[in-house]
Amino acid sequence: MKILICSDIHGSKRACLYIKKLMEENNFNYLFLLGDNLYNGPRNYVEEDYDPKFCFETLNLFSNKIVACKGNCESDVDLMVLQFKLPKFNAIKLSDKTFYLIHGDDDTYDIKELKENEILLKGHTHIPLMQKLGKGIYLNPGSMTFPKGSLDKSYMIFTDDDIKVIEFEYDNNDKPYIKSEKYYSKEQKIYNKLG
Repeated sequence: MKILICSDIHGSKRACLYIKKLMEENNFNYLFLLGDNLYNGPRNYVEEDYDPKFCFETLNLFSNKIVACKGNCESDVDLMVLQFKLPKFNAIKLSDKTFYLIHGDDDTYDIKELKENEILLKGHTHIPLMQKLGKGIYLNPGSMTFPKGSLDKSYMIFTDDDIKVIEFEYDNNDKPYIKSEKYYSKEQKIYNKLG
């Protein structure tokens, strides 16, 4: 099982092009999107590559692999153009693992304790995080567009063997390049704060 986990794209054409490249070149089984896919919201500045139409068209290419949840910057109009479901809370069982997807802006759907083989995925804070929560794991991939904390733009890759946080930036030609990779495996401790 190989999952690409992204959050807080906020309508960035560059981020969606990078997701497309990752999906096409890495044979991911799933793409998990943790909200705030198309719009930047009133607190964020508008990036030069802001293009919500391009983003929904690009993400829709992978609709058969997408498991997603709605963020605080999504609107009902998004539901009309996206070809995948966008509930406030989503859950999927894959193999022996159960994944819970929430954006993180609404405590109504928050989970305080996880059982073994349960993984809670949240976005919203724009800060990458991997930590134990009960007997399960809590993950936040950070933001692909508006990073906060000490790390740059980021996403996660989840496999049966490990979890990677990938920190990246764009060069002068808008080509993404990896700045760092941080790993968690069954033999390692979970980082409480990554960025």
